[in-house]
Amino acid sequence: MRLAHGLTVRDFAKRIGVTPATVTTAENSEYITQKLKATVLREFDLDDTFFNYVAKRKRLEEYENKGALDGS
Repeated sequence: MRLAHGLTVRDFAKRIGVTPATVTTAENSEYITQKLKATVLREFDLDDTFFNYVAKRKRLEEYENKGALDGS
């Protein structure tokens, strides 16, 4: 969402009311708290579809990377 809106980590953090470290951790983590999800959904007027898409995209990338590593 941050990249789609062209926001820096700092600007995104300010917009959703968290620290830049929180944004960085969330972007690099497999787990995002429900509170942070709710904040992002509310701020950008989204529903859970966004986070479902992100999770599916990550799984797809994992499969693609695994295939590249084992020659599939």
